[in-house]
Amino acid sequence: MKGWNREIVPNFSGTDSKEVRNWLNKLSIELAVRFVHPGIWHQVGIRCLVGKAREDYNDVMRAGRDPRTWSDFADWLIDLNPEISNKAAVAAEYAALRMKPNETAQTFYNRFRDWQVKAKIYNYSYDPCTGFVERLVPDLRLRIEDQVAAEANRQTPMDFPRIASFTVDMDRRVKMAAAEASRCFSGSRGGFPGPSGSKKEVDSGEGSSVKKRADGSTRTCYNCGQVGHVSAKCSQPKSDRQKQYEAANPSGKARSLNA
Repeated sequence: MKGWNREIVPNFSGTDSKEVRNWLNKLSIELAVRFVHPGIWHQVGIRCLVGKAREDYNDVMRAGRDPRTWSDFADWLIDLNPEISNKAAVAAEYAALRMKPNETAQTFYNRFRDWQVKAKIYNYSYDPCTGFVERLVPDLRLRIEDQVAAEANRQTPMDFPRIASFTVDMDRRVKMAAAEASRCFSGSRGGFPGPSGSKKEVDSGEGSSVKKRADGSTRTCYNCGQVGHVSAKCSQPKSDRQKQYEAANPSGKARSLNA
């Protein structure tokens, strides 16, 4: 056990009944990856017992009933720590598990997977598909429910890995679209990038406080994009960009001939 990382598998005192299966699971994984022969796993486990757990082991050893295999050791330790409270704790955590408003689907999925490990350890029964979807934020949940229903109608039902993958991808695309829309809206209010990448001043019409060129022929209309006039004197129908600008700048709308 030299060089053993005790942060991964610390000693077990037996005072926390909620962790017995989790501790046994971590210990068995650590022993397996270190290629320790299964015939001595229980001996390693015994050496990791401290406090109350060690005292309990000493009692059964003196009585000649000490465990001699890993299976016997695990069963003995579990019997000392009833798991009724463990399942109750898992159920309570499941009831409180929800995707947070500003949380990404990937982060929530990771938290859900961490809970699933506990559910497996304590044999907690649940439906991962409905359990995961119903805990998403409302807008994302509706999108996923629609997709699940559509796939069911096509006779291609979605299992949990597929639902989780689709949810993470959908959430990413929705957040990217929202960020792009916000960026475009901010650009329509504060100017728009020119060919060089610098911001051009928005022409809001005659009398605008925006600086204008001395030569009117070089002016570019914000509404139609043609040179030689300003948006306040444009005879073309209002473009979507002009409408957006007028909605964001009521004072500019009042000076437009198209208003």
